[in-house]
Amino acid sequence: MKTVFQISVLLVILLIPGSCHKDNTPATVTLFHTWEATEFISLQSVNFQKDKNNKILITFNESGTYQLKLDVNSCTSTFKSDVANVIDIGIPACTEACCDSEFSKKFTALLPSATSYDINGNILMLNVPNWGTIKLQLVQ
Repeated sequence: MKTVFQISVLLVILLIPGSCHKDNTPATVTLFHTWEATEFISLQSVNFQKDKNNKILITFNESGTYQLKLDVNSCTSTFKSDVANVIDIGIPACTEACCDSEFSKKFTALLPSATSYDINGNILMLNVPNWGTIKLQLVQ
């Protein structure tokens, strides 16, 4: 009986550290989230500085639509993507054609030119051939 008790205590001691161990494997982030445009990475990017107080957001939906929230205006359109990180983004239709920052205007103009994307952790990079990339951060 004493042996059974000792084995039981030993098993409990061995199981406790394992039960509290978190899986450190990062969750795979898909495109289908809301992302904040943070900067352009291009030789021309100095001409389009983002106002840190304005959140420029894009939400990619699993239905193949996306919504933009710019400084003032909002836009919507469609996109197609496949597992090879290729993306085809439609031209956005926006509420008005004025009042947004130069950063927002350039972001809106560049979206249809993006041909692929990369996701690394909570960072999304939209690749625009012959221009550079658009860096976005996952909105938590």
